[in-house]
Amino acid sequence: MFQEGRFPIDAFIRQHTDEMYCEAVLYPNGDAAYALPSHEQKMLDIAGLTVEEAQAMMPEDAEPIVWLMAYTGCCMIAYEHYAYPKSVTDAQKDSIKKLIEHKIILDNPIYSWSNQ
Repeated sequence: MFQEGRFPIDAFIRQHTDEMYCEAVLYPNGDAAYALPSHEQKMLDIAGLTVEEAQAMMPEDAEPIVWLMAYTGCCMIAYEHYAYPKSVTDAQKDSIKKLIEHKIILDNPIYSWSNQ
């Protein structure tokens, strides 16, 4: 069972029990939260935006998840890969490293694709 809420990375790692499954976001300060119900919706919640508000703000050719990462400064974490905005922080890099070391995610980065 996933716990809702935002956790310092060490607390997130301690309470994470699933093997080969992790869907989360990393805040700019390195804290983690499960991406419930999805990465996009979690980042919309963090930004305080509705889908309609975000759509009105983002460029027509934007990829929503990429735009949301840039807008919130959050990283997208999945077991198989992770992605981060161009503004990735040292705290986020440290959290990603810890998630990899604890075998919660694979070391398979997908980089931020644009300036959206």
